[in-house]
Amino acid sequence: MKNKKYEGLIWSIAMTAFVLFCAFTVFDSDAATKPSFNFSDAHYLRTIDGDTFKVSIYCIHPIFGENLSVRLKGVDTYEIFTSDKEEKARGVKAKKFAEDILKNGTDLRLKNCVRGSLSRIVCDVSNSKTKDLAADLKKAGHAQP
Repeated sequence: MKNKKYEGLIWSIAMTAFVLFCAFTVFDSDAATKPSFNFSDAHYLRTIDGDTFKVSIYCIHPIFGENLSVRLKGVDTYEIFTSDKEEKARGVKAKKFAEDILKNGTDLRLKNCVRGSLSRIVCDVSNSKTKDLAADLKKAGHAQP
């Protein structure tokens, strides 16, 4: 019976910590004051478009770290979800470019990560194929001017 009592207390403390974490990270609109984090154990899952992809970060609890959307910091690639055929074609090329680097590289590193909009994290991204994926996308002409 005593274990049940402590189990409820532990659950309450964990939920309180979660609520406080959300309150201080999600509702804080001043990105300059947010701490940034680095992750060297991210596992690439799939590419959404040229500047957004999915990862799992195993050092974080699965509630927060599984199937997490990551957006590249400092770059805006052409859209693939648009009715503009020219932009869509450029967006598909940007997605393929990023996907090739992310899929074929090893040692995925997410640096200077902050919470962005749409429940994504915004990071500088590198792996064994690139030191800076955003810079490579710009250099290859896959980002909007």
